[in-house]
Amino acid sequence: MNKDRLTVIPPGHALSGKVSPPGSKSITNRALLLAGLARGTSRLTGALKSDDTRHMANALRAMGVSVEEPDDTSFVVTGTGRLAAPPARSSSAMRARRRVF
Repeated sequence: MNKDRLTVIPPGHALSGKVSPPGSKSITNRALLLAGLARGTSRLTGALKSDDTRHMANALRAMGVSVEEPDDTSFVVTGTGRLAAPPARSSSAMRARRRVF
């Protein structure tokens, strides 16, 4: 058998299943920001939780947005449609603000 070749044999019947790709840090941060700017409650599932997404969630909290984390891959974000000015010394809020602007 040649190591450079891969032979794929069709199974001869329909396949069914579910594929769940891993979350994306960039998409999670964008979704958090959009949910924070929205009025009402947004549920984000399949999110990737990382240092960056934790900083974004904390920044949104510092700007008056409710951010809950019910499990390892979800956020529940409740916003008023506006962001409050972050506290002057909120490093998370400043990082998020630099990303937005």
